[in-house]
Amino acid sequence: MYHADPRKMGLFKVYSRLGGQEGLLTYFKEGFVYPKELSEAGVEGKVMLSFVVNEDGSLSDIEAVKSDDPLLEAPGIEFVKGMPKWEPGTKDDVKVKVKMILPIQYSMK
Repeated sequence: MYHADPRKMGLFKVYSRLGGQEGLLTYFKEGFVYPKELSEAGVEGKVMLSFVVNEDGSLSDIEAVKSDDPLLEAPGIEFVKGMPKWEPGTKDDVKVKVKMILPIQYSMK
């Protein structure tokens, strides 16, 4: 398995089915609903999610690796689970698994 390294982004295509990084941001802005229980409790912060992009573009092994508050983890994980398939990583024209880290910032502003 390969780990995403921003210095070597030519190794694989990252979330190209969503339109690149801007498409990913738009996907979150349009599709993510701030959980009511978090907004009522005034919970904001960042969660770092780790997941694997498999050879077929599906996502697996989704987990929070760091978060400002444990309440931020489950909504982010559930949202990523519902994402469309990603473009699979390739190395030497062979599809490979790639481990990704995705930061999600929760803000009520």
